[in-house]
Amino acid sequence: MQIKDYYKTLGVTADASLQEIKGAYRQLMHRYHPDKNTNDQYTAVYFHEIREAYEILSQPKLRAAYDNERYLSGLSGKKNVQKITPAFIYNEAVKLLNQTTLVDAYKPTQSTVFDQADKILSDHHLAILQRESDAEFNQKLVGILLEALKGVDYFYFKDLCERLILVSRPQEVLIQSELQKKKQMMQWLRIKPWAIIFVSVFICLCMFLFLRQLK
Repeated sequence: MQIKDYYKTLGVTADASLQEIKGAYRQLMHRYHPDKNTNDQYTAVYFHEIREAYEILSQPKLRAAYDNERYLSGLSGKKNVQKITPAFIYNEAVKLLNQTTLVDAYKPTQSTVFDQADKILSDHHLAILQRESDAEFNQKLVGILLEALKGVDYFYFKDLCERLILVSRPQEVLIQSELQKKKQMMQWLRIKPWAIIFVSVFICLCMFLFLRQLK
């Protein structure tokens, strides 16, 4: 199981002091407290992650054990922790789009694209987008993601639809339309071999009947 990056969750560096950790924790708790974000399931999930991170990093013994586990997993190789902001999330979406426009030899697989999009649309990121960005920004972000997901089939795309709609409700019709197109394409790909066989048999039958008449 992949280890969680608690430093990233709190937006502090791995060498942050206890006071810095406490300060970051207070700010995040104030911003993402459930009482201020009623009926927002993603903010509630992120709030739980903030508490979990603080409980580990605020206790020296637990933090030392976590740092050791983090080191073994390779996370400690990253000295600076990138603060998660709407701009950061947008840049990650642009990176994903750029990857999907590469030539076939270097283009990521559908599962890779899905995994990256799933990370971009994580509960943590959704909470930040809902709290810190505006509708116009979110519409641009969804537009980038829809373009990046054009090559992803129905089964991958449908798992991301709800999150895309949560980011930008005004684009729900567009997102549902894209889902429907992918579903129709999936259905066509299923019947395509049978359609080819039917047409081939029909052509052969027509040729047989035509040659028979010539005799």
